[in-house]
Amino acid sequence: MVKKKPPHEESVDVFYKLIHHLKTPLSTIRMAVGNIRYLMNEHIIQPDIRLECEDILLDADKSVEDIALTITVIQGLLNQNKQVETVLKLSEIIADFKERIIKEGLSVVINYDEICHPLIRWKGFDLASVLMSLIRYLPRANEASLALDIHCRAREAGEKYVRFQLTLEINSNYAVSNQYFQDNLGLLIAKWILGQQDILLHYSKSAQKTSIYFDIPVQERE
Repeated sequence: MVKKKPPHEESVDVFYKLIHHLKTPLSTIRMAVGNIRYLMNEHIIQPDIRLECEDILLDADKSVEDIALTITVIQGLLNQNKQVETVLKLSEIIADFKERIIKEGLSVVINYDEICHPLIRWKGFDLASVLMSLIRYLPRANEASLALDIHCRAREAGEKYVRFQLTLEINSNYAVSNQYFQDNLGLLIAKWILGQQDILLHYSKSAQKTSIYFDIPVQERE
């Protein structure tokens, strides 16, 4: 009798198979775009047609880049997955996140309690990767500011937790659509990772502000 894999392992296998199926058509599209660009440079001499073709190819290049980034993000998350529970220091998580923000040249204001340095239990994918996944796929708009607030809180029953909240404030009439929350890749990845630990991802939106947050229980010090 074949031993059935746990649901988590089965879902990981599905992701690996999806990545494999994406890589082949991606290579084909890249080759096709390269061939079209070569033919255009060799045979199309009219400036207006060349400009129009170049715009189309730039859009194709951007789509290929987005698909490649999606594959890279999912592959990286899967490779980092370890179902071993560890105890993390909040200060180390913040330091790791700051380093990634600087490395990728992103503009994020980080606010946190200087005197709050709790321990949290974490299992599986790197927590900083969850935050980076959300940030990479947040909608971009002119004059938009992004902030990450990390604060220690306590519920009425006394249970302590750390809230990680991303807030995108926009000084315009730009609004994030409901479709964004339903289909956004960063949200889907983060929800899946957090869901492995029964952590819910919450979000709210208005014309000027979008907030996404999740809470992680604090580990009592021994």
